[in-house]
Amino acid sequence: RRRTRATATTAAPAPTGDVAGAPGATEGAPKRKRRRRRGPAKATATTQPDTPKGDA
Repeated sequence: RRRTRATATTAAPAPTGDVAGAPGATEGAPKRKRRRRRGPAKATATTQPDTPKGDA
């Protein structure tokens, strides 16, 4: 049972965080969401500010 849950949880938050489903992942698995947020969150935050600044 542990293996099944780990696989499902790992597969769910991964795509959700990449697509920008931060709130959805937080509700389901806050612990795993926080760990993933540190990686993708930094990359996404850096990309968002750069795009508006460049356009402006």
